[in-house]
Parts: sequence; C-alpha cells; structure tokens
Amino acid sequence: MFYRIRNRQTNTTTRRIKQNITYNVITGNTASFNNLSGISLSTNSDEVLISNNDASNNEEHGIFVYGCTNVAIVSNTANNNKMNGITLDTSDGNFIYSNTANGNVNGTNLLSSNNNIIAGNTFLNNIYCYNETNSNNNLFYDNICTAPITPSPGLDPFILGLIIGLAIGLGALAAVVILSLVRGRKE
Repeated sequence: MFYRIRNRQTNTTTRRIKQNITYNVITGNTASFNNLSGISLSTNSDEVLISNNDASNNEEHGIFVYGCTNVAIVSNTANNNKMNGITLDTSDGNFIYSNTANGNVNGTNLLSSNNNIIAGNTFLNNIYCYNETNSNNNLFYDNICTAPITPSPGLDPFILGLIIGLAIGLGALAAVVILSLVRGRKE
C-alpha cells in the first residue's frame, strides 16, 4: 500500500509518524516549532521517502528515524533545532541526500546506524558537522560543512596584569639605571 503524507503542522507536540508504515512518501510538510522532533519515523517504517519538508526550530531533532531501513531523506531543511538536524538511530541502509541542516548541534547524527550514505548535504554553523557513535561503514561525500565562527578568547586578566606589571617594573628599573648613569657622569 502506498500513501502520500502531506500536512502543514506547526507548534504541536510533534509530527510523529507511526511505526510499521512502508512504501510511503512524506513530502511538502512544515513541521516546525514542535516540542519534540519535527518529523519522526519509528520501528519498521521502511522504504519511505522523506522529501521537500521544512523541519526547523524544534525542541529535539528536525528529522528523527529510529529502527528503519531504506529510508531516503532528500531535499529537506532542518535548521536551528535544539539537538540535531537529521538523526538516524539503529537504522541501517538509508540515504541522506541534498538536505540543509544548519545551526544544530550536529548536522547529521548517526547512533548505532550502519551502511548509510550521506552525500551532497549542506551543514553550516552546527557545533559539529556530523557525529557517528557505534556506527560503521557509513559513507560521507560531497557534503559542505563549516563550523561556527567562534570569537578568539580574550587575554586572561591575570596574564594581562603580569604583562603590565613587568612592563612597569622593567620601566622603573630602566629609569633607575639611566639615573645612575647620568649621576655617575656628573661626578
């Protein structure tokens, strides 16, 4: 059975998709400002296409996939979520392509997820571009990734005080030496 899921849902608990849905397309949704994740698939929701959705500004992840295989996550926006843009948890053999995930903790986060392809995505100003924890054989290529610009740390006040103290001390010492030399020539 094939279903096309298309909603405009914002400011809700979550746009949570039930488990055991297969051969579905989730497209054209706005799933933003939710208390959990914007779009969430769980357990055995296989052979699903998640495309052209906006899952931004959520309390957890933009897109969260748990226990699923052969999910294609394509051309979505998952910006400024409090956790991660796109997370795969215990999900193998998935395809994450041409998404934008900016301003999250991780652009893409893989937890115990293997044999996934992550390609052609844009991950800007995340704390980390991507994270792999207990995950193997994932292929990352042609992704654009930059870390946020962090201001350089200021000079430690203690160190600054030492530098100023040394400068004053050396200046005073130089003044004493010069006065001694000048007095020595006058005599």
